Amino acid sequence: MTLLFKSMATTLDYMASLSHRSSKSLLMLKLDVFETNLRLFLKMT
Repeated sequence: MTLLFKSMATTLDYMASLSHRSSKSLLMLKLDVFETNLRLFLKMT
């Protein structure tokens, strides 16, 4: 469980660093995917 939250934090850090050098639309797409994955995970538990 803590591993999941660690990987989520790492993903957010990664996306934050990406946002500095990528277009906003790409960042929004990544956030959409992240949110979808989070919802799927919450449904499974």
